[in-house]
Amino acid sequence: MYEILDIMHENAYNMYENTYYLEGGKEMTQSIYRAAGKAIIWSIVLAAFIAIFFGWGGPGSFAHDKGRIVAVAILFGAGFAAFFTMMGLSGKKKGGALVRDERDERLESRAGGIALTVVLVYVYFLSIVLWAIFQESGTVPAGWMWFMGYSTVFIGMISHGLFTLLLASGKVGNGEG
Repeated sequence: MYEILDIMHENAYNMYENTYYLEGGKEMTQSIYRAAGKAIIWSIVLAAFIAIFFGWGGPGSFAHDKGRIVAVAILFGAGFAAFFTMMGLSGKKKGGALVRDERDERLESRAGGIALTVVLVYVYFLSIVLWAIFQESGTVPAGWMWFMGYSTVFIGMISHGLFTLLLASGKVGNGEG
């Protein structure tokens, strides 16, 4: 009975302090908040990029379509603006900063290593697929290089956010080591 009252008191106090909660009443740390924001922001940007890239002529005409190149550059800039805004806002809240400890550093570091591997595998396989498709013609349309460049950034950001969340939840390893 006293444990329930303690939890209720703690939750009421933390809600007054504007603390975010995860399933089971655990407090959301800064790295989890930022990882979720990163995955959401860059997933939206990736979806918009794919629509712009493939929606109006595809990779064959992308390099010659200055309107799409500018639209994607603006989208890319807007993605970074949203990302840096989220980073700045997640460092502040009523009553102080979001909780951050040594475990967060380990989670982000481990997620960074996994995300790097994901990006390397993505670039390798996309390069091999493009080579196989365009081997006979001897050239790859320049639009595919634009696609690889932009999508590599998106894949890196999204995979880092997702693996930080998966490690923090215990779904992939335990975030230690």
